[in-house]
Amino acid sequence: MSVKESSRVKELGALLSPYIPLDRRLALAKGQSLPGQARGAALFVDISGFTPLTAALTETLGSQRGAEVLTHQLNLVYGDLIAQVHQYGGSVVGFAGDALTCWFDDTSHATGDPVLSIRLALTCAQEMQHTAEQVDGTVTATGVRVPISLKVAVAAGSVRRYQLGDPRYRIIDTLAGSTLDILAAAEQQAQEGEIVVDTQTMKQLRTWAVASEWRGQDESDGVAILARLEPPATPRPWPEFPLLEANLARDWLLKPVYQRLERDEGEYLSEIRLVASLFIRFTGLDYDHDDKAGQKLDDYVRWTQSVISRYQGYLIQLTIGDKGSYIQIAFGAPVTHGDDAARAVAVALELRELPANLNYIRDLQIGISQGTMRTGAYGSPTRRSYGVQGNQVNIAARLMSQARPGQILATQVIARTAAKVNEFREIGAVPVKGFDAPVLTFEAVGGPSRSSTAGEKISSVMVGRESERARLERQLHNLKRGQSGNAIIEGEEGIGKSRLMAEIIAKAEELNIPFLVGAGNSIEQGTTYHAWRSILLDLLGVEESGDPAVLREMVLGYLYGNSIMVERAPLLNSILPVGMPENDLTAGMSGEVRASNTGALLVYLLKQTKNATDPLIIILDDAQWLDSASWSLLDRVRREMSTLFLVILLRPFKQGTNGQIPPEFNKLQGTVGTEFYVLGAMSPEEIAALVSRRLGVSQLPKAVQELILQRPKATPSSVRRWPWPCAILAY
Repeated sequence: MSVKESSRVKELGALLSPYIPLDRRLALAKGQSLPGQARGAALFVDISGFTPLTAALTETLGSQRGAEVLTHQLNLVYGDLIAQVHQYGGSVVGFAGDALTCWFDDTSHATGDPVLSIRLALTCAQEMQHTAEQVDGTVTATGVRVPISLKVAVAAGSVRRYQLGDPRYRIIDTLAGSTLDILAAAEQQAQEGEIVVDTQTMKQLRTWAVASEWRGQDESDGVAILARLEPPATPRPWPEFPLLEANLARDWLLKPVYQRLERDEGEYLSEIRLVASLFIRFTGLDYDHDDKAGQKLDDYVRWTQSVISRYQGYLIQLTIGDKGSYIQIAFGAPVTHGDDAARAVAVALELRELPANLNYIRDLQIGISQGTMRTGAYGSPTRRSYGVQGNQVNIAARLMSQARPGQILATQVIARTAAKVNEFREIGAVPVKGFDAPVLTFEAVGGPSRSSTAGEKISSVMVGRESERARLERQLHNLKRGQSGNAIIEGEEGIGKSRLMAEIIAKAEELNIPFLVGAGNSIEQGTTYHAWRSILLDLLGVEESGDPAVLREMVLGYLYGNSIMVERAPLLNSILPVGMPENDLTAGMSGEVRASNTGALLVYLLKQTKNATDPLIIILDDAQWLDSASWSLLDRVRREMSTLFLVILLRPFKQGTNGQIPPEFNKLQGTVGTEFYVLGAMSPEEIAALVSRRLGVSQLPKAVQELILQRPKATPSSVRRWPWPCAILAY
């Protein structure tokens, strides 16, 4: 390794290390693990003022410049608060929105003082409040006032300390146990500018602490408002801030955050962006009394991460409590998609359906919202995190709390944006804590059925596209005579591809040619063979939500007599819910070998639907969203099946797959028998005919004809959005 490369490795380690709690970082540097159980004092500090500051800076300076000033102010405040934690021997374990959860461990200070960790935490809390008083009301260089206040809670006792999560997505450090529940209950009784201590912790301090007030009904939920410590604890700063090797630290960061740092592109600075925020609450784990609770939680978190990853979302935060834990998930940060609301709802629906091995998780409640939020890396040079904060984050969390077990509540923005691919039921205006106006709320009740998506029939007579329809009809007649062919139908969204697909299906039924329909999906690009799932289910004649045992019987029935394919049947587990246990053969397959055998199995199943000379049509809609495995299978089907008409409908690739054109698509274009259809805007004559048919008239009024001529680049879907009278739209 050259001197330059060595220097870069060290520099990267320095950038990554602050994303790990300091006590954990020290243990990792020594090749050690932190104990799974510990005693000490937990401190929770909630910061108020950043949300109105964000709004003020954005309004005054604009989103870009406002975000730059916001980043500076965030890091000033967090830098001072985190410095106080480290000065008094504490460690910032977690960031939760605009709050920090910190831990002061008893074993870190072998002094014989049984309440030293509590005194250190409370002295730190006092210094934090002093810092907030100095910052509150200051004015930025751009003239915007900084309104900052803190609520701080401290509770002492035993905790569980867990290292959770799949390193492929992100490792998470967290505290758990009843001490955290006591801490959360105490914080609920704090007011701005106060430090609250639960009753039992305050009793341990005896004469060390003086309370200005006591709140609560009894000792179980009572808190003391700290007035002063006599005397305060002496600082016990950490002796070092070790920098870890990059390969040891990288798994503690979200992958896009690590990749940006690894490419030397700098951190994700604070910015204002559109984000869909999802909160999911769960119960069912006893952290204090079940020694297996940590493993159970890890299994649940890893499964959750895998589901989120398939939809290209990110687990931002995990907060644990015996009386309810929650996970914050973001779509749109740090990576943005055009359909983040739909992705969030799809994940919520899937996370609600727990697999059998996680049946100990109980009472799932989910809330979803979308809006402009503050996103980016924040903290200090010694402890940082990537976060998503803002009013809509808070609304999602409140909706989660109000949802019944098993219920998914969403805002109107989510329901309206994701309505094309999900079904919602209006709940009504719901009061939300912390907000003056009630929030119009909807319940997500499910995704679209297969019958309402790919292959949907349209009863009206098609207008226009005579040339394309004639060419397609000729290809269908050639198929009927035993000649295979392919059709690629390309066009922008709303141009009429689905309407033309319906014409193909209608003509196929007229000619008595069987057909199978699948579709790509922007939120399922990470799911292998997603577009072929509906094709296989239709082939087998079963519903996806049906009994897995029935599905297994159907599959094995098609494979009967071919022992080679029967042995490979467990490969279908990644595509269909067949639940077949892996055998020695399939368990040993991976990578290209597994993919090749899966493809061979799928082609074999498709071949069982017909004799070699019988015609078959396979239609794949929205092919710009196909995953690589689906493209590979498409190519294999094209090569190995006879008397086949393959129809591919897609937008131009600049709108999907990051603009990358799959090699299988290029092969298909160059194949003998492939015809390419590029759908453009409708002509004025076609538009007039379409409007006339919808109105049920033979001739349009002159004013309508003039309106059509003014809009020469219309698509069938855009015609619906023109300012027609309501009667024109009724068809």
